[in-house]
Amino acid sequence: MKLVVFVTVLTLIFSFSQVGLAQEFTHYMNPFSNGYNIAAATDSSVWFGSGSYLCHFHPAQDDMEMFRLPSSGSGVTVDTSGAAWIHCGSSICRVSGGFVQPFTFAGKDMDGDVIVSSPDGSVWASYSIDNASSRHVLARFQDGAWEEVEGPTDRRAISICFEEDGTGWFGYSWGAPLQLARYKDGGWDTFTFSGDDVDGVRDMAAGRPGEVWINEGVRIVQVQDGSIVQTYSGEDGLAGSPTDVLVDDQDRVWVTHYQSGVSMFDRNQWTVFNSLNSGLPSNSVSKVAETPDGSLFFTTAGGLARYNNGLWNCYTGGESTVMNNDVRSVAVNELGRVFYGTAFGQVGYFDGLRWKALHEPGIVALDCVNDIVFGADSTVWLACNTNLKAWKGMMANYERTGPGGMSLSSATDICFDLDQNLWVCAGAGLAKYDGQSWLTFQAYDNQTPPMEIRPDCIACDHEGRIWVGTDIGVAAIKDDQLEQFLPEYTHVEAIECDNDGALWFGFGGSERGVLQFDGENEIAWYTMDDGLPSDRINCLKCDASNNIWVGTNDGLARFDRTEWTKWDIDSGLPVNAIRDISTAPNGDIWFATPSGLLCLESGMAQPGPSITISTDAETYHAGDTMLVALTYENPGPDIEIDIQIACVLPDGSLYYYEGGDMPEPYISGLLPSGTFIPGFPVLIHDFTADFPTGDYTWLAAFFEMGTMTMIGELSSASWRFE
Repeated sequence: MKLVVFVTVLTLIFSFSQVGLAQEFTHYMNPFSNGYNIAAATDSSVWFGSGSYLCHFHPAQDDMEMFRLPSSGSGVTVDTSGAAWIHCGSSICRVSGGFVQPFTFAGKDMDGDVIVSSPDGSVWASYSIDNASSRHVLARFQDGAWEEVEGPTDRRAISICFEEDGTGWFGYSWGAPLQLARYKDGGWDTFTFSGDDVDGVRDMAAGRPGEVWINEGVRIVQVQDGSIVQTYSGEDGLAGSPTDVLVDDQDRVWVTHYQSGVSMFDRNQWTVFNSLNSGLPSNSVSKVAETPDGSLFFTTAGGLARYNNGLWNCYTGGESTVMNNDVRSVAVNELGRVFYGTAFGQVGYFDGLRWKALHEPGIVALDCVNDIVFGADSTVWLACNTNLKAWKGMMANYERTGPGGMSLSSATDICFDLDQNLWVCAGAGLAKYDGQSWLTFQAYDNQTPPMEIRPDCIACDHEGRIWVGTDIGVAAIKDDQLEQFLPEYTHVEAIECDNDGALWFGFGGSERGVLQFDGENEIAWYTMDDGLPSDRINCLKCDASNNIWVGTNDGLARFDRTEWTKWDIDSGLPVNAIRDISTAPNGDIWFATPSGLLCLESGMAQPGPSITISTDAETYHAGDTMLVALTYENPGPDIEIDIQIACVLPDGSLYYYEGGDMPEPYISGLLPSGTFIPGFPVLIHDFTADFPTGDYTWLAAFFEMGTMTMIGELSSASWRFE
């Protein structure tokens, strides 16, 4: 039996924070601007919490993974194996191999925010295990399980740090019987200071042997072997009230501040870094961490900042290829994946749990993504400023069409007709692609019907006609013949066909609002007098209930065929400008905005594809045979998928079985729904006496064919070998 490490690479680019409009809208935005805690890994990457996500950022590749948490997180640490740990609500989550694994202690909630890794590979946490009785617990994770550690007091430690030799320092809040405790060789030493010296230990950092630096709230206190050496405040050169403290590998002391930047003490004098004298993106700095390459990372209100050898780098989204908040286009496919494109060429999607980037980090040109559509073969087509792009596992560019040679630069809008031909609005005209060849409609083209007006937007109606919005009215194309309508109306910026077959035109520069059209005649006009936030329209969308959604630079509106409802910043939107709109299979409405993606949840969520893994027993002994089964359910259309099975061993390692004396637990193809896959059992294992005892967990996940992009939720089945 061969064991191979199972790693899922999931690259992500946004963070989560909820913005209220009757609790309906959810705003997904740049995580760099609101990270709240940070820890470094041995590969010089950093992990930080941001809303309900744990983010894993690789500076060298300018690439980030994001993992959805059960609830908002707080303290973050990385253990010696590279796994990240975070307090999130009533549990502690371990993130390793692309999976989030929650833990509770003795079946009770773990309500806390302090979690720290030790040089011996264990992880320590401080939390309240029973709020009713105010019972506070220290716990240690080692050998694959959490265990309670008897501490020096029944109060909750609010700060923990470790020296290189494994000596642990534990700090307690103001008013406690003691402020500091040392854990060494299994025993405790306690230290009590007067309130004038150390009121409370908010944060701590280990320095030289026996030395800790304490953030007391308004001062920094240097302690050696439990005795105060010196205190530092603004009078000594400290920039302001501390938020975090760290001693780097060059023996320098770094202190972050809420409103006054960063202070550095080289053991002789303090130096202050702020947004005026350095590359620090904001003076509001919350946490600091050091990576093995000597870089210091700071979480700030203006983004993530790195300091190395006197140089600053800032990761704010706009300057980084990881993510820019200026989302210009959004589209949701049949699986419910939300694809986005930004003004700076970033492309990716959100599957409900994780974000995945489709562009290659570091080489994305400034190329605005204006529109996104999906082909019948699941190809993702992108209309960009420089050319047309297509993605199916890798990105391809279409710079020019066929015999006409028309440039596809300045592509603004794309759509498919009823025969699955792709239509592209470009700066030089209109192009049709049947998968093999191109037909162009452009000015001064004698070989095809001329398009003497610049196309801006495009849509296909129920009869198969292609409607093109231009700077002079609209054009309709049927059987490759072009007919012009409404030439007296200029600047048609958006077209939508509703569920009844009527057309809706949104006007931009001409400020005419929205026109409802039956294909021959005008039905009705709608303007600000009727309830629109603006008469300059950016986008239109019809949802499953036949409501018409209108996006403008001054807000959002919905027409339910009776009245208009309007939203803007004053009524809960995070930003007024709505650039694009898309509907999801479950009824959610997604909006592209200059500050990220916005989602209006319908409350009518439909079940998606799911997989279940199960064992024939919960406990096994030497000589027993284990049977493992899979069941796959999919209420939607059949899709091609890959299924993989992994196993979490008692020490927390994540592996999957390959070959050997068991069938390879990897299944691929177009799978039927509601059946065992590929029958019961999918795995058979005979236990021998030398099999390691302990608690195990099977994990099952399914992915897009040929990729490691997970679909739906992870399934698990726990069992024990005794």
